[in-house]
Amino acid sequence: MGSDMKKTIAALCAVTLSACAWSANAAVQVLDFDDLAKEGSGRDYIAGPTFEYGGFSFTSAYSESPHFLIWQQDAVENADQGGGTFAHRWDRFPMTISRTNGALFDLVSFDFADIVNSGARSTNQLAFTYGDGRTEYFSATSDGLAGLETLNLNRTGLKSVSIAAFSREWWQIDNFTVSSSAAVPEPATWAMMIMGFGGIGATLRRRRQALAIA
Repeated sequence: MGSDMKKTIAALCAVTLSACAWSANAAVQVLDFDDLAKEGSGRDYIAGPTFEYGGFSFTSAYSESPHFLIWQQDAVENADQGGGTFAHRWDRFPMTISRTNGALFDLVSFDFADIVNSGARSTNQLAFTYGDGRTEYFSATSDGLAGLETLNLNRTGLKSVSIAAFSREWWQIDNFTVSSSAAVPEPATWAMMIMGFGGIGATLRRRRQALAIA
């Protein structure tokens, strides 16, 4: 195979791979809750049992209100000083997180700290409900240090995830990182991929025809 043809195929492959990489990266979403935190050193509550944010629904299983808590930006309890975190307020009654449109998602990770950012070792139970109906349970305990730590999960094809605190061991969460489950490329990305593969095929056909003539 000539050097010019190798360069052509390499360029077409690069276009196709770039399209695939762009599609994967575009699907990642981080819910950082920063826009929910007001100035001040106190706290704010969300009364309703369901709160929608960033295309996700946060639903409380408990009947009493208020259900959710947001520390203000300068609160000493806020593990993301100057930003925002999000917390459920009730023991053993789970907070369930799902897409508002019911679509599946992949949960990459999220950050968490004990509710008052004191370095307490707080244990919560997570329940992952998959699109095929399976449920997986997982428990995690904060590391005993003040500040956020990251819980890497890498669960794919989820319908929802529920978080339930043990007795008064609530978490505040931040940087809830998800991606679209089995993400389908955008039409423009498909077009780039098809053009790339088509170009490779046409180049190889021309090469075979040239060899046959020779």
